[in-house]
Amino acid sequence: MDYVAQTKKSFAQASKNLGSAVIRHGFGVLHVHDHGATLRSEGIGVSS
Repeated sequence: MDYVAQTKKSFAQASKNLGSAVIRHGFGVLHVHDHGATLRSEGIGVSS
């Protein structure tokens, strides 16, 4: 399943709002993967 939504919010704000909506609808988030941090720790340049 794939769901795409367009927004003018920053990535940080959209992520924060998504987390709030998940909890509000009775779901939970088990883990958040920070792929940028993982790549940077491996020496691969990725902007944050």
